[in-house]
Amino acid sequence: MAEVKIQRALLWDVDGVLVDSEPLHVAKLKKVCKRHKIDLEDAHMATRQNFRIPDRKGGMKDVEMQLGGAGDKNIYWWAYSQHLQNAGLSETCMPPKSYGFISQEQWLAELLSFYLENANNENSPYRIKPRENMPEMVDALHKDGTHQAVVTSGIPRQVETNLMVLGRNASGEERSRAFAFVLDADSVTLSKPNPEGYQTALRRLTTITDAEALAVVAVEDSKPGVIAALKAGACCVHFLLPKQTPMSTEDFEASGLDADAVARYRYAQTGKEVEQAVQKLFVAMEKQEGLAPLTRKEIQPGAPRQSAKLEI
Repeated sequence: MAEVKIQRALLWDVDGVLVDSEPLHVAKLKKVCKRHKIDLEDAHMATRQNFRIPDRKGGMKDVEMQLGGAGDKNIYWWAYSQHLQNAGLSETCMPPKSYGFISQEQWLAELLSFYLENANNENSPYRIKPRENMPEMVDALHKDGTHQAVVTSGIPRQVETNLMVLGRNASGEERSRAFAFVLDADSVTLSKPNPEGYQTALRRLTTITDAEALAVVAVEDSKPGVIAALKAGACCVHFLLPKQTPMSTEDFEASGLDADAVARYRYAQTGKEVEQAVQKLFVAMEKQEGLAPLTRKEIQPGAPRQSAKLEI
């Protein structure tokens, strides 16, 4: 593929990656859960939980996922499962309002209200700020022609608030203008770890470039996000939060990810390490050094992913 034109693309998660918002996210979830008599502990956020979520056919399916990074819509269904357990009711009881629980719309509204009250409040211990080196990295990628976009499980108003925190670049432009598009919780049917958001982003990227192939890297802070990106076929840099651990062999196996996905995974603990890992992945795909860019054909729905050559 030496003669093929390759376009670089970086797909950003927002919470915990572009901005340091995880303390506020956990606080809002604990606040709303407590209001509705649900006990949400840090251990719940850090470990895989078993519960049921809606499927594409209008029914419900069993899932096992880590709550941290699972998205507010998925966590609603975990909270409902806890409500049913507390009430001694069957997990098949539906709809939630008929069994004494709030609607998902009310759940999201209460979470958003707490979030907006604290996000830019100078007196709040949960005030959000950019994560180290991320604004500068957005500027550098924009300058060198890398396509950038956002793929997040956050709800729109919350995402808008977060992106504003990135501020302006040296030219006085809002940094959020560097993103070709933003896919949020309302842009997809299924949240991370489902790959729908990243699959949609890959298809959108093909509409804004004439390149025959795309060297795509995602940056994620949570395991559900990493799983979603890898299942879509992108490379992924896992930007670890304090006390987080990288993906383990057990995590890959439990998620149904193979050796090809392992080859496309990196992790980093600092913003500088993220930048270095992203650049190395771009170069590896461009030079065919164990990794390959995604062709337009591979990005189409149902297309097989070309196997990576790298073994790690």
